[in-house]
Amino acid sequence: MRLNNTLAVFLLLAPWVFVRGDVCDWVSPEYMIDQRTHPIQDTANAKKSLVSIAGAYGKKGPWSVRTPPDQVPPSNNPNDYMSFAPYYWPDCNWCPSKKRHHDELNGFTPYNIASPPLLTSSAHWRGAGHRRRGVEDVFQIPKVQNEDVIPAPLQNPPTGVLGSLPVMPESSTGAGTPTTTTSADNVMTEAPDPALAKAQTTQTSPCSTSPTKSMPPSATWTSCPYKHIDGKANPDVRTLSGPNNVNDMSQAVFFSAMGYAVTGTGSYSQKAVAFLEAFFLQENTAMTPNVDFGQIVRGIGPEHRVGTFTGVLDMRGMVKVANAILTLKAAKSSDWDVQKDAKMKVWLKQYIGWLESSPIAKKTAYSSNNHATFFHAQLAAVKLVADDGAGAQEALNWYFSHQFMDQIAASGEQPFEAVRANPYHYRCFNLEGMITAAKLGDYLGMDLWTKKTRNGATIQRALDFIMAQDPKTEAVSQIFPHVAAVAAAYGDPDKRYAKFLQAQNSNYKSERYWLYDQALALKMSPSRTRAKRESRRPLRWKRQDTDGLEEYPDGDGVIAPPESQNNTASEKGVTFQCPEAFTGQDEIELDNGVFVTCDQLRPFYVLFYPDAHEEEVEN
Repeated sequence: MRLNNTLAVFLLLAPWVFVRGDVCDWVSPEYMIDQRTHPIQDTANAKKSLVSIAGAYGKKGPWSVRTPPDQVPPSNNPNDYMSFAPYYWPDCNWCPSKKRHHDELNGFTPYNIASPPLLTSSAHWRGAGHRRRGVEDVFQIPKVQNEDVIPAPLQNPPTGVLGSLPVMPESSTGAGTPTTTTSADNVMTEAPDPALAKAQTTQTSPCSTSPTKSMPPSATWTSCPYKHIDGKANPDVRTLSGPNNVNDMSQAVFFSAMGYAVTGTGSYSQKAVAFLEAFFLQENTAMTPNVDFGQIVRGIGPEHRVGTFTGVLDMRGMVKVANAILTLKAAKSSDWDVQKDAKMKVWLKQYIGWLESSPIAKKTAYSSNNHATFFHAQLAAVKLVADDGAGAQEALNWYFSHQFMDQIAASGEQPFEAVRANPYHYRCFNLEGMITAAKLGDYLGMDLWTKKTRNGATIQRALDFIMAQDPKTEAVSQIFPHVAAVAAAYGDPDKRYAKFLQAQNSNYKSERYWLYDQALALKMSPSRTRAKRESRRPLRWKRQDTDGLEEYPDGDGVIAPPESQNNTASEKGVTFQCPEAFTGQDEIELDNGVFVTCDQLRPFYVLFYPDAHEEEVEN
């Protein structure tokens, strides 16, 4: 059986296929409502863009995760959310057959399968795991050896504008024994060899007997082993309706609610509520409040019928859902009444219970990279709607006191993201989560903008580092909303951020993010708090008083002194210590099938980057 030509072209050309869309974001409901009567003139075109897309989404939907008969999750419950891990590809190894065309023997397109997908009861799969070690050991997820995963190449630290890097030591860091090294003005030599994901023994086995008749593509899911290729997304994950519907629903609800906020037009509110009801509240279409089958790693055996810790990421759109609900309430929408609000809180409390107790979600919560960032932002957002403001603050405080502390190096590099196969995307992606978390904190009266990692870096420095990188084949547009957000939060006195946006996209003031990312949308950011403070007292630091200090723009032209004279690589070197996540283990899992050691991350932490923009904030 040959692949349909149209399908073959789709498989070759389809780009990123996991849940994507408009960035995950948060914007103050009160600020958006205020734009109805006190609009910022500079955002007029961005406001038109928002209203336009709200109208477009209003003509679509509603959406639900309810699956068609051929896509029912292993639980047999069509209202359970299900998605596939994107970087896994079938490796069937069929025996040659004289009757089959050679194209059909390609391991990446095995569509003739001998048996249908295995379906079993929900209870059997709750809490099961498919990985063999790592964080899941803490939560006692059953360890199953997976011999179908191949090593996935991770990235060398960036070169070019950063220069070369010191050679990595050959010895690896022992478990539970963080090491400390210092990179000062030592001689830079060649970059280390590419790091690899954890290699797992793959046994050579004879080919499998070829099927005797054609079967549907879905049969591949349980009849073939799958192997991991980091950064190469399998386009057939689009065959499931759940991921796209979750994404479309969260976008539609957000745009509709924000459209109502800035215009007062009731049709936008009505659409937002209709979409929320269909997805969460109506009995026949409501999603089950868990992600037990999110990002399943397909393959042979029961361990491949349960979701993985990466699946929680599919639900990051819940931040926008929460934002929309609070906006409808703040705008006093009559469409979102007390009864609907009460039913939504019941659903959210059940979902929060799953996030805080499920072994799958716990592993996500204790991960080290973007998965943890978005997990805590999502948890904080849904707790806000569930009337647990203290719990929302606790979720954000946990993240900024733990994972965040190791996520940004002194240079602004993000080692856990830079080591991946698509580093520019992953840097931007995690920054998206960090900014969203900081905006949520801002709404709760928390200043997380000035929070520094153990390496002395803030969110702003992470943005500045990415701006200096060559995206190569990746889309530079991924960073645009983050540039606007950082400019709003930290200020842009030298117009560096504005010039960047103008050079890359001269129409940026017509983009929706330009409406969301204004200083007035924040209340705890350095740009806002500094303006209030400086209106009450004279400046302490003048530009003419900067002997011995570096001149770093910090939002209003004020030059703040460095906190310590050994805080930068150019002065005393960068002190390196293995991230907290490595305590008690030699490696950690960044994504399904992608493992990294402390030694592989070390070069990214000790980067010498003398041109990095330092954003010292006056206290």
